[in-house]
Amino acid sequence: MRDEIVVDVIIDTEAPDLESSYSYILDPNICQEPVIGHTVFVNFANRETIGYISAIHADLPEQLDFKNLKRVIRVIQDVPAFTQEQLVLASWISETYICRMIDAIRCVAPSILTAKIAIVSQLTSPHSDLSGMALTVQQAHIVLTLGNAGGELPIDELRRRCRLPSFNSVYPSLVRKKLIFETRRIERA
Repeated sequence: MRDEIVVDVIIDTEAPDLESSYSYILDPNICQEPVIGHTVFVNFANRETIGYISAIHADLPEQLDFKNLKRVIRVIQDVPAFTQEQLVLASWISETYICRMIDAIRCVAPSILTAKIAIVSQLTSPHSDLSGMALTVQQAHIVLTLGNAGGELPIDELRRRCRLPSFNSVYPSLVRKKLIFETRRIERA
């Protein structure tokens, strides 16, 4: 018996013609007790996307081919975005009014209407001396801007404060050099 659990995930995206849910492998090291309605980060269309667990399949046949399933990146351990009862209602709405499942979920669980992934940039070592590092002027500017902000800023705010036309090409080099790391969190209005 495999330790992994397969979960169905409703993808929170505006893309047309989506299936109602997609199956992903959930490693028990990420979440021991998944719950219907938990918010998850998954890879969908080659980008990290928010989704919501809509079904949990713990007992799967041994011969199931897992190699074509992607893995849940992370489970957000807070209150589920919706309950089992809201999921049943959303399913009825989706079938009755022929709408996408995510739109029906948004009707019954309005708190997820504005959920989005926020990428937060953090200095690996906030009190590092830059004098010994081989950095370009643009790289040093990004590191100093982040340091002056306490070592942590949402990436959009960091981009705005730096005002560098080359930010999108310079910033990834700092992540590769491990001077900056990123965390992702759910933001709800």
